[in-house]
Formats: sequence, C-alpha cells, structure tokens
Amino acid sequence: MGGKVVDKDTGYAEVMAAIVGIAGKDLGVTIGVHGEEGSEIVIAAATNEFGNIDQSAVGAIPERSFLRSTVDEGTAEILADLQGAVVFALDGKDLEKGLGLVGEKWVGKVKKKIKDLKTPANAPSTIRQKGSSNPLIDSGQNLRNRITWQLRTSSGE
Repeated sequence: MGGKVVDKDTGYAEVMAAIVGIAGKDLGVTIGVHGEEGSEIVIAAATNEFGNIDQSAVGAIPERSFLRSTVDEGTAEILADLQGAVVFALDGKDLEKGLGLVGEKWVGKVKKKIKDLKTPANAPSTIRQKGSSNPLIDSGQNLRNRITWQLRTSSGE
C-alpha cells in the first residue's frame, strides 16, 4: 500500500527567503532528536514516529508521531513564530537568537506532545515491562529529554 506526500506551502518559502535576505545565508532551526545516525535513541525516536512492521525482534510497533503531528497541528503558529524572528532581526536584534527562541518554544511543544500522547496504547506486556502506560515515556530511553533544537544552514551546520 503506497502513500502520497503533499507539501502545501502556506507562506514558509516567503519567510525563509526573508531570513536568507537578512542573514545572507540559508538559516533555520531544526527540532528533534539530534544524534548519531543509527544510535539507539535515534532509532527509538524514528520507530515511534513512523512505526515498525518488522515483527522479528520486538513485534510490531504502531506509529506514534510526536514530531510530525506537532508540526501539522501548529503549522500556522510555526509560520507566525518564524515571521516574528524576522521582525526581531529587522528591529536590529540577532536573527540567530530569534530563531533560538522559536526552537526553544517548539521543543517545549514536542515534549508536551510526548507527555500527553495516549494512543495507540501500549500493549499490556509493555506496560508491565515499563511500569507505565504512557506510550512514549520510558525511563530507559528518556526520549522526551533528548528533544533539542539546532540552528542549521544550507551547509548543514
């Protein structure tokens, strides 16, 4: 079964062009689990975000989006926050600091999503193993505390 991705620009390209004009480079902010590719926490985050149908090791894990769902639910607010960072810079303040404020705010929103997410529920065996019914809270992996923001440029810095 295939899926289709639709990318609808609601003003993001215009805001990013303004940021490039101010900064003189492609500059933005990323929010998520920033770690080494293939590390345990990055794999755990991706597995929960997208789900896993491979039942050979741990059984099927349903999709429990915490990043995409936060962005989808907050698209207009994210755009307004990025516009605010542009205004911040046009007022003579540091654009990178403004983007950092956007990053901090949205890290908090993603962490709240992780804390509040209840469905799909954990299997009873998982609840017994973890000692918690919250699907994305696991003291061993501590996904919520690994959500961070980073400035990025077109060179990937």
